[in-house]
Amino acid sequence: MNGIQSDIQFFQILFLVFLICAILLLILSIVLFFKFDIKKTFYLKTGRSGRMELKEISQKNENDKHKKQRKIIPMPDTKKTEKLSPTVSLYDMEKTQKEKNDKDVLQRKEPLARFHIIRDIMIIHSQENI
Repeated sequence: MNGIQSDIQFFQILFLVFLICAILLLILSIVLFFKFDIKKTFYLKTGRSGRMELKEISQKNENDKHKKQRKIIPMPDTKKTEKLSPTVSLYDMEKTQKEKNDKDVLQRKEPLARFHIIRDIMIIHSQENI
């Protein structure tokens, strides 16, 4: 009988040890669940967060729709526009525009970019001694 009772006590102690380990791991998993924000990751994986964002945006648009009225943009005056003559081609127009831009760049006295060399460093990656 002593052998069986000692085995029962041993298994009861093992049960308690593993029960405590299980409770500690459950607490750890709950803490990590909130620390790593697993709920957000689950929502991203299932697409639920996208649906929630679309719902929020549509509600915001509904609220903004009532607040704002459409602005009327006046049409440009048609009398101010010019008609191109059929003898002028777009190629010629682009060519003249490019020539104007080239002349502007050549006539400019200051450089386009301003780079100043502060110091000159040379790095050589070799085994040779110079």
